[in-house]
Amino acid sequence: RRHAVVMPIDYGKWSRLADDEDEAGRPKAWADMTTEERREASERAAAEERGVQDRRQAHEASLQARARAAETADDSWAHDVDVDSYEDFTVKRTWRVVAPRGAALFKSGDLRGAEQQWLGALLILQKTGLDWPTARELYVQLKCNLAQLCIKCGRFAEAHRLASAALEQNPGCEKALYRRAWVRLRCAEWSEARRDLEALLADHPNNTEALKLLAEANSALRQRASAIRR
Repeated sequence: RRHAVVMPIDYGKWSRLADDEDEAGRPKAWADMTTEERREASERAAAEERGVQDRRQAHEASLQARARAAETADDSWAHDVDVDSYEDFTVKRTWRVVAPRGAALFKSGDLRGAEQQWLGALLILQKTGLDWPTARELYVQLKCNLAQLCIKCGRFAEAHRLASAALEQNPGCEKALYRRAWVRLRCAEWSEARRDLEALLADHPNNTEALKLLAEANSALRQRASAIRR
């Protein structure tokens, strides 16, 4: 079992870490510090050393993870890729490698990692454009994924924007309609939520979650109407 190596502390630099200065404005030397100043300086030095160790260990862990990924890399996704086409390579790799990697991170609870993967995939699509086969479908899926992530993080305004962007490319997208309706309902936009849910159910009448959400929206609208009549 490997143990972290603790680097020796350079006591000579503590005078540079002291906040106190002498009357001439120069940092106090170690010998001139009070007991409290020495304690504070030693704590700052120790914290700096721990920070160096933590960064080194994180860097080594990252390198090891990359090495393992390279050793176990599966290139089977590229079996039908046109090697002479940047667009074909890019879109298929994003579909088969980048997007699923983000999904795995999301499932494991690494929301930041998932967001980075999906945002990176969208940047790649900007270079290829949405006219390449399946690129538009991939764009919609990524926007829906990010909308769900934002909902989970409580970033409702951003989730609304992402779902709307997906609907601009595919107005009948089931996931985008549901997620935007969910956000609208939580933001007391009941009429707008109902409109999205009715559009969803027109094509997917057996979506039980959407039916529950519609009932919630209708109940809220009835309560508001009753309150107005009073």
